[in-house]
Amino acid sequence: MYYLAIQNNYNEVQFSLMSGTTAIISDSLSKLHASKELVAHLNTLLISHNLTLSDLSFIAANCGPGPFTT
Repeated sequence: MYYLAIQNNYNEVQFSLMSGTTAIISDSLSKLHASKELVAHLNTLLISHNLTLSDLSFIAANCGPGPFTT
């Protein structure tokens, strides 16, 4: 089971591509660029691991506090 975990703080948006309880890769984007670059960055991440969005069982997001996911 693959899923994407997204969390943010006031400086960056952090995300991890997970397989079960193991992080395959973790990365982050500056909050200043997150709304513009997040979707393209995540797409590149999935492609680099031979995955598509439909391969993800779910996407988990921390609802806040933080400027991006709230």
